[in-house]
Amino acid sequence: MRALFYIFCVGLFIQCANDKVVHDPNDHVVASINDHRLYQSEIDKQIEFKEGDSSLLVNSYIEKWVRDRAFFDEANKRLTAEDKNDIEKLTIDYKQSLVRLRYEESILRDFSDKNVSDAEIEEYYAQHKDDFTLDEAVVKAVMVKIPESAQGMESFWKSWQKNEEEKIDEYIEKNAVLHFNEKDNWKNLSDLFLVVPQKAFKSSEFKAKKTYQENFKDHEYFIRIFARKDKGESAPLSFVRENIIKVIAHKKEKAFLKRYKENLYQKVLDKKQFKLHQQ
Repeated sequence: MRALFYIFCVGLFIQCANDKVVHDPNDHVVASINDHRLYQSEIDKQIEFKEGDSSLLVNSYIEKWVRDRAFFDEANKRLTAEDKNDIEKLTIDYKQSLVRLRYEESILRDFSDKNVSDAEIEEYYAQHKDDFTLDEAVVKAVMVKIPESAQGMESFWKSWQKNEEEKIDEYIEKNAVLHFNEKDNWKNLSDLFLVVPQKAFKSSEFKAKKTYQENFKDHEYFIRIFARKDKGESAPLSFVRENIIKVIAHKKEKAFLKRYKENLYQKVLDKKQFKLHQQ
C-alpha cells in the first residue's frame, strides 16, 4: 500500500510539474488555484481530438484540473519528511529514465547501420528455424467469384484446370465480382476464408496443387491452391521475413547503444572524471 501511495504521489508531482514550464507570453491563464496556473494551450491540447460540445469539454477538464491540484496540495502538506525524501528519489529516478530514453532515441535516429541484408535474414532464419512454427495453415492461392449466370463457365473451368493464365485473366476481367490473387505470397488460410464461404468449403479439403469449384448463393467459386503448409510446420522464410528484419534491426540497435555507452564510460575513465571516495 505504501508503495502504491508513493507511485500515486510521484504521478501528482509530475502532473503538477507543468506549472513550472515556461509558457508563451500570449498563452493566457484560464484558471488558477494556489500557486498553480492552467493555460489555454493545455486545454486546447486536451480537447483537440475529442468529440462533443467544446464548452462542456473545457468545463469538464477545468473541473478535473482543479480537483487534481487541490488534492496534490493537500497531499503535499500531509507528507512526512521521510515520504518527501522517498518521493524525491523516485522522481529523480523517473526523470533520469526519461532523459536516457529521449537521448537513446536521438542517438538511434543517427544510427546508419539500419539496413538488413538478405544474407543476414537467411542466416538468422537458418539458425532459428525452430522458433518459426506456424500457428495455423498458410497457403499460396487464387480465388475467383463469378455469378452463375455468366456465359462460358464450362470453358472457363477447363482453362482453370489447365492453368491457362491468358484465358483465365481475360475471363476474370469480364466476369469476376471478386478476385483473391496471392499465388506468389504466403497468406494465412483464415485470410482466404474471409472471402470464401466456409459452408461451401472445408479448410482440410484444400490441398497443394489442387483446383476446386463450388456453387454458393448464385455464385461459382473457383480456387487453386499452389502451395500449403500446415499448423506446426516451419513457417516459410518469406512469411516471417518482416519479423526477422525487425528482430535483426533491434539487435543492431541494442549492440550500437551498448558500444556507445561503453565508449562513453571509457572516456570518463580516460579523462579521470570518475572518483571513488573511501568510506
